[in-house]
Amino acid sequence: MSAAPLLSVQGLVAKRARRTVVCGVDLDVQPGDRIYICGQNGCGKSTFLEALLGLIPSYATRYEWLSRPGGPQQHKAFRTGLVTYLPQHRNLFPSLTLRANILLGSLLERSESAARLTALLGHIFEITPALDKLPRNASTGERQLAAVLRTLMQRPDLLVLDEPTASVSAATIPRLYAAIEYTLPSGSAVIYADQHRSVAEHFATRCFEMVSGLLVPMPTGGAQGAVATCTSLVTQGASQ
Repeated sequence: MSAAPLLSVQGLVAKRARRTVVCGVDLDVQPGDRIYICGQNGCGKSTFLEALLGLIPSYATRYEWLSRPGGPQQHKAFRTGLVTYLPQHRNLFPSLTLRANILLGSLLERSESAARLTALLGHIFEITPALDKLPRNASTGERQLAAVLRTLMQRPDLLVLDEPTASVSAATIPRLYAAIEYTLPSGSAVIYADQHRSVAEHFATRCFEMVSGLLVPMPTGGAQGAVATCTSLVTQGASQ
């Protein structure tokens, strides 16, 4: 018997600037899912993710979080750390250093947070020299890495990432996905949109392309392929 979905929507509709962008999407997000959403720029991926989380006005014939009516926002899942969301833009506090921004995402004790950050930096070591910089003094790639690491300081049931690898170097992207895989607790789910399809789709258990406001299923290697890929990427990173 399969587990109940973490998040379930049916007939999800959302608009942007009075234009219908999401046109009746059905999706069940199961524990352990790695759901990749691809598509052309402007096709509605960000709008879909925001609507799915209840962050913008939307409509659905069925909308449930942990089998309860309503979405994550209504059930205060963000406040309790059960859901973590990385928006595409404006994802850092400009008055805090990158280190402070990263630690701001943690609900752990100080010593546990420090240990978790150290473990993450073992994967994403490029950001280490920039940790004590303010965002305005860091590169675009360093700022993006800090934003992603902040989401990984929590242990959410659902992690939603909008273009997590934007401005990140090609050499770092596989290790960033590997860090996500090995940091999250068992049974957590990830939904993500990413333009770096050649790497992103290998992480996925399910792939969809957003076309005309709908999610069109695409072939994928499945969960075993995702785990094997991430294991290989970690090994490669350790040898470099």
